[in-house]
Amino acid sequence: CIVYLPTGAGKTLVAAMVAAYMKKTNTKKKIFFVCNRIPLVFQQASYIGNQTGLLVGEFCGENRHLFDSQLDSDVLVFTCDFLINLLMTKKIYLEDCCCLIFDEIHH
Repeated sequence: CIVYLPTGAGKTLVAAMVAAYMKKTNTKKKIFFVCNRIPLVFQQASYIGNQTGLLVGEFCGENRHLFDSQLDSDVLVFTCDFLINLLMTKKIYLEDCCCLIFDEIHH
């Protein structure tokens, strides 16, 4: 599903609600949320956590040292490159994910 709305119309809220629903129906799996820029990782993680009450981990090169401590989060927010590296090094698997959300997909 692609949500195409103008700026400020609620795309991130839609993503947060989808994440909350998917986590509720797939309690053993994680939500992967992929951003194209580091500042968006922190912004979107904060928003999702505030809107849903889910535990959200932030994953990018700037905080890679926190990887192990945040891996048990319900929602994992990554930069694209960080997710690719984790998948290639087999530190996480797509099978662990019940929902994969791409933010700013046009990038």
